[in-house]
Amino acid sequence: MESLVEIGSAAGFEPLLFHHMLQALDCLAFHGLIHRDVKPENILYVTGSDGQYLFQLGDFGLCNRKVVAESAVGTLLYMAPEIFYETEQTHKVDVWSLFVTMLWTLDTGFRQICGSFNGVGEIHQAISLAASQLPTVARIKEMAIVDAENRASAAQMLLKHFNGKGLSTPQNQVPALRTTPAGPATPVSRTGQPKGPQNHASPPTAAGQYGVGQALQDPSQRLALDPMTDVRLGQAFSPPFAENPQIPGNAPFGNADLRPRKSRERAHFS
Repeated sequence: MESLVEIGSAAGFEPLLFHHMLQALDCLAFHGLIHRDVKPENILYVTGSDGQYLFQLGDFGLCNRKVVAESAVGTLLYMAPEIFYETEQTHKVDVWSLFVTMLWTLDTGFRQICGSFNGVGEIHQAISLAASQLPTVARIKEMAIVDAENRASAAQMLLKHFNGKGLSTPQNQVPALRTTPAGPATPVSRTGQPKGPQNHASPPTAAGQYGVGQALQDPSQRLALDPMTDVRLGQAFSPPFAENPQIPGNAPFGNADLRPRKSRERAHFS
């Protein structure tokens, strides 16, 4: 998927991408699975006979069951805060990663500065700042709440933006969406003490040179287009998933190549 963004060949595909990935994450969550490496590089796509893009989540090399997912693995930029704080990993880690993926997709400035962050604290600070102030991701900011308990689920976002179309979780089991703002709260470890990076300094100076920093300081520098406002409830689309026997109950999950790729840019911590 990242090739579409980098060459600028498919402007306007973002709502479809968002819808398909929410369906994938909700399907995983419903079956008690966590992908743990959601990022642009792991989103594949094909073009259907009708010209529509079909986005599929691939590379399940780090996928694990919720009850045993404890190791800190993934790609640093997209890893949820709780992974660094020895707190429980749930399907909400994938929701955070999808938010960062959409931020990377929608905001040129973020793409330009994301390699300049100095540590995890700056990464999470910039993401929280973008969630609270950038118009391009304002409608999905519930996905970037630092406290995983208050963070939106994929099912909740499917209900909010697509009227529940594509849900795997029964609608009557989806709790109401909380409105807690995305903020710089510090997760607490299982021992009751904050763990991991504590450097919640201001985003790096480089942020001021591009879209993220300028959008916060000068409204005239904000992206004129907010693709998420183009999301249509009940938007017609080709079913993005095929049967996959690797998922319990033959859950619909995509005919993408599920073989793990070589680990690239993954951070592994003991």
